[in-house]
Amino acid sequence: MDRQLAGALAVVALWSMPAYAAKGIIDVPFEATAGSVGEAESWIASYWGQSFVALGNRIKDFHFWALDAKDDVHPGSFDFRVLLVKGEPNATGTRTVLFESEPISIDVNTGTEIAVNMDCAKLREGEHYTWIIDAYSTRDGILDWGSLYTTEPGSFDYPDGQIFLKIATGLGRETDLNSEWCAYGFDTAFHMSFAHEHDSDSTEAVDGSCPKLN
Repeated sequence: MDRQLAGALAVVALWSMPAYAAKGIIDVPFEATAGSVGEAESWIASYWGQSFVALGNRIKDFHFWALDAKDDVHPGSFDFRVLLVKGEPNATGTRTVLFESEPISIDVNTGTEIAVNMDCAKLREGEHYTWIIDAYSTRDGILDWGSLYTTEPGSFDYPDGQIFLKIATGLGRETDLNSEWCAYGFDTAFHMSFAHEHDSDSTEAVDGSCPKLN
């Protein structure tokens, strides 16, 4: 098993949500907590990505589940940003960042729903994108890590995406984003619903990207 997941792969039986089925909605069930990401030892990933195929050109609603895995070695709150990039990080290449959130902090060790508004990003229906937990840009010198809720490996197949992890290279976030990441054959649990710009409940068109914070 790759060391990025070996440090904290803990499978905990939970309950399932409706599977990926409804038109314009991705619902990947949560059945476990798995892996670690954060400001921690050099073998822990600083980035966690989940790829998906856009079912519309605007994201109406997006949320996932995570928890703070605080312990004596990692006393800090689980801090990160959420990014949205074009494509999948399965090969070296320039990544276009469409969205970057304000810093998010979790300080509880139970599952927390994290909702992020990415409505400003304009997508192309049918193309791949990846949302990313970026625990590199929020480093403050206090070790922390967290876990995300996932499917159990092999139990659910979301056909249009998978998990990607990346250990920081030490050369900066741009280099990290543009490098090849390790792919895994299961998925982060998340909900994402889409709209088209002509839909009555979607907002007016944007130029395809959102203001960058960092």
